[in-house]
Amino acid sequence: MPSYPDQRPTGLALSPLEQPESGCADADSNPSSTVSRWFEFVLFTFLAGLLVTELVPGVEVYNRLLGMVLVLLAVASFLRRRGRLATEVLLAGAFIAWGAVTGMLVAVDQHAMLLYVRLLVQELALFFAITEYVMARRSARGVFIFLSLLPFALAAYARSTGQWQIAAGGEQVQMSSLVSNPNSVGILSLYGLFGVAYISRRERDMRPVILPLLFVPLVLAVVVLSASRKSLLTITLFSALWAYLTVQVGRATGRRMRAVFLGVAMLISSYYVWTAVVLQSYVGTRLRPAFHNPRIDNQRYGLYIEGWGFLMANPVTGIGLGNFARASALKVYAHSDYMEPLATTGVVGFILYMSILLCLLWRLIRIWRTQSDPNTRYRAGLYIAILATLMALGLGVPNLLNPYYWVILGAAVGHSCVLEATETRAQYA
Repeated sequence: MPSYPDQRPTGLALSPLEQPESGCADADSNPSSTVSRWFEFVLFTFLAGLLVTELVPGVEVYNRLLGMVLVLLAVASFLRRRGRLATEVLLAGAFIAWGAVTGMLVAVDQHAMLLYVRLLVQELALFFAITEYVMARRSARGVFIFLSLLPFALAAYARSTGQWQIAAGGEQVQMSSLVSNPNSVGILSLYGLFGVAYISRRERDMRPVILPLLFVPLVLAVVVLSASRKSLLTITLFSALWAYLTVQVGRATGRRMRAVFLGVAMLISSYYVWTAVVLQSYVGTRLRPAFHNPRIDNQRYGLYIEGWGFLMANPVTGIGLGNFARASALKVYAHSDYMEPLATTGVVGFILYMSILLCLLWRLIRIWRTQSDPNTRYRAGLYIAILATLMALGLGVPNLLNPYYWVILGAAVGHSCVLEATETRAQYA
């Protein structure tokens, strides 16, 4: 990966009394040149391994070893920076600790609870590692370049195995590609669009980069062939937010007409994709009944009703991490990033979990409102759009169980700390 220059403004350093109360580590204490190349290599090798875990035997064991090395390298980088843990990382740790303690007290299936705790601890380590990587690099570009490549990997494997041709040939099937669940294909493609949105603007002068925008049709094609309804709806939401952000930043940079033209083009393209492609495909067939009757998916609606009943019976502790499927009459997890922690860890655990997102969202909104630099505002606005999309996706998906979700959160937390620290120093320079 390329090395990105230190863009800190020169001037007076802040005294401890002048440091902002942001809940961030000291993201500006170490330049990017101190980041070990091994840290970067191990990180992206590990993330690539996550993608093929279900496909290649033995990768999971190899990735566990890489994960241990990754955590050690992240800790070494953290100690070298002599910083503080971001508030979001501490809240994630508190949420897992609460879930583990209450799970041991109330969970009927202790084995399932321990498996969930182990998974969440691994994701916490990944969350910390990504946050540390971005803080040390002072840029999230490497993470989002990786995410932008996910749709390419999914499409390449699907074409090589014939899944693409079958799904595109009019058969009413969902393309699963590298992963076993077609919904995961759509969600990974959504993450890929996040990456495209990030790298489509230069970090120095905010000029648009055309090449990443050419990836958008591929992302949409993968989502349509996966026939994932939730992924398609959230991609539509993100596209609208991205178009609005493009117009707003264009006004600030003096390229208002160009930005308006690009935003309108994105909206018109989205309308064409919906009417000429989506509604004529298998995903359109799956969507039409839901448009006419939002409660037609009785199973998902029933899971919310069940989860609420579990919460009322155990409002403080919940029924224990990993025990939703055991207690449910349908024998499945909650399919919700809200009901899963609420029903299994209670009100306290739910507040701790949601505080991770709200703390990050508050920092990003503060940066958006108070900073005038177009680059800073675009990055903050983009992260707000990403968070809003992920929270909408959480209505039908338990995001907390997806490692790539924590990768995106880690990038947003680390970069928001960097943006805030850089702008604060500039004010005192």
